[in-house]
Amino acid sequence: MSSFKKTENQRKNRVLIVDDNPANLQVLGKILDGEGYDLAFAMSGEQAIEMVMDIPPDIILLDVIMPGIDGFETCEKIKNQPNLIEIPIIFITAMDSIEDKTRGFNVGAVDYITKPFDGQEVLSRVKTHLMLRQTLIQKENLSSHLLAIFNSVSDGIAAFDENLIITQANFVFGNILGFDAEELVRKNINDIIPEQLKVIASTIEETIKSGIEVRHTKIDFDNNIGEHKTIIYTTAPLSGNGNNHAEGIVVFRDITQLTQLEEEVKNRNRYHDIIGSSTVMQEIYALLDNLSGTDSTVLICGETGVGKEVLASVVHNESKRAKGPFIKVNCSALAENLLESELFGHVKGSFTGAISDRVGRFEAAKGGTIFLDEIGELSQQMQLKLLRVLQEKEFEKVGTSNVIKADVRIIAATNQNLDQLISDEKFRMDLYYRLNVFRIDIPPLSKRGDDLQLFIDYFRLKLNQSLDKSIEAVSINAQNILKNYNWPGNVRELSNVLERAFIVCNDNIIMPHHLPNEILANSPKTSKANELTSKQDVIEEREEVLSILTKYDWNLAKTARKMGVARTTLYRRLKKLGIEYKDK
Repeated sequence: MSSFKKTENQRKNRVLIVDDNPANLQVLGKILDGEGYDLAFAMSGEQAIEMVMDIPPDIILLDVIMPGIDGFETCEKIKNQPNLIEIPIIFITAMDSIEDKTRGFNVGAVDYITKPFDGQEVLSRVKTHLMLRQTLIQKENLSSHLLAIFNSVSDGIAAFDENLIITQANFVFGNILGFDAEELVRKNINDIIPEQLKVIASTIEETIKSGIEVRHTKIDFDNNIGEHKTIIYTTAPLSGNGNNHAEGIVVFRDITQLTQLEEEVKNRNRYHDIIGSSTVMQEIYALLDNLSGTDSTVLICGETGVGKEVLASVVHNESKRAKGPFIKVNCSALAENLLESELFGHVKGSFTGAISDRVGRFEAAKGGTIFLDEIGELSQQMQLKLLRVLQEKEFEKVGTSNVIKADVRIIAATNQNLDQLISDEKFRMDLYYRLNVFRIDIPPLSKRGDDLQLFIDYFRLKLNQSLDKSIEAVSINAQNILKNYNWPGNVRELSNVLERAFIVCNDNIIMPHHLPNEILANSPKTSKANELTSKQDVIEEREEVLSILTKYDWNLAKTARKMGVARTTLYRRLKKLGIEYKDK
């Protein structure tokens, strides 16, 4: 057993390796030595627990099968300690069954490394999970920073007598409610606050009567001028100059912008050129945040048309190789006898037709990134050659034995199930593990919830510009048809469908009859959609808009938000549909 250095000043990341086999400890120690880590070793679960209670490590590599308490129980005991629960634990084991992995994740492990050890895999997984933990720590620090900003925001303050008449109010208090502060003095609070804030009036009254303060209650409301506000309010008693009842004050702290900021960070609508606000896309954005600045090999998996190339481009542009070239290769589009020359280049005379030297894609990508799309289409021979590039970081041009160093980052993508290809012996397992350092799975469009609406808005703006159109919106009925379609071609198919609709639309709103028949035929409203005329579309559109207006009491701002259009667009649509606006 060896221990960590007891220092906190500019300390190294602490890695605890737990295994009852000294040979395994030696191998793992050798792999991690030289990476700048503070290494410690334990040969049993009991020793590991004793060590982490003394000096918590930043990450633990934990053997599963050990004498005494095994790895599962050791992990569980560590995770039961509140101050240790965030430490990432990676199991190291010769077993690779689903049951063992499931049990490991259930007790708190974050990953598995299978024996015998692959040095690059060990380094990659340790670095990845240390990076993830550092990101969590930074997030906690950001929350603390937001709290400090929150505490520095100017407060709105008002004082009341025992009858809830405002005796004093500052500018901020009036501004939050949408009034001039002078207007509020000598008014009863019940006469000037919106319905959502009535609870505050009763709280103030109770505070004045009981002398007990109420602290930090959050509430949302729309103020006198229609602004949506989020506040935290506090009520407190004041001495009452000899009266039987104390007077009181209320303090409003406006956290609207902070709340919006937190929502924006938590629910980003896009990440550079990637569009999506669904939960699964937020998870992908978090992965990309962690990947940013690294040089790791990336494997992108997903159906045709989900945007694998866009994601690969973002990964490149956010890396330290961003100033280098981004070279794209579609492995399925090149003939087998040309692919090797395309990837690695050739010298003059190396084969029939090689009339001059040729620079391959790997050489052209020097200092940058090469994107190998449809990697599952590579032949066994080309897989072996690519494996060498990943392992040795070098290659040879066709027709020469001169070795060229591959200063290039590899991003691969596939729409195929590589696990199945491996089972069918059509894809090399060793190549898969070399590619699968950092895997990102992009879900199909049908599994991405409200992201479809974001894409509709994005393509509307893009197509207006490229086709010189002025389409203001996609009608509600057309949107519903698009949302009920399962999109086997994903984002690419949606783009094509909308482009076709834009071309045939001579109006300023996309209606159902502008959509292709194959989209209409797959809508739940099939028979009706196929019979729709432009006139019928307008009738249905008018009914839909009237329904929303009525629901929101003819509030144009709320109606426009619900329909996903600007208020000016809504004005024009009301005029076109013959709807007379009832000014509230």
